[in-house]
Amino acid sequence: MVRASALGYNGNASIGIRVSPDRIKDVAEAVAGYRSVHTVALCTGRYDVLAWVIFRERRDLMGILTQELGKIPGINAMETVTNLKTIKSSYISVDWQGELWTSLKRKRGD
Repeated sequence: MVRASALGYNGNASIGIRVSPDRIKDVAEAVAGYRSVHTVALCTGRYDVLAWVIFRERRDLMGILTQELGKIPGINAMETVTNLKTIKSSYISVDWQGELWTSLKRKRGD
């Protein structure tokens, strides 16, 4: 795993997105299409979609919010939380179409 800071990405933020109910999946897929977005999740509670983004400078975050996410139809509101310091960051990468998926199907007898 490559640390984002090693590539010049010095900032990261979490973005809670409220979406029109009939557009949740479309919005999540559109958000996921941007290079600066590294994780997107559908969720319950205050937001419909959560996105985690990385950026080099604060002005880049402004571009993500206004020039990218702000133009997606169906977004009703966004709340951004800029992370001051990351204490722990770990990722597990799973290829759902690869070996794990095949072994799960075998266990179920598919």
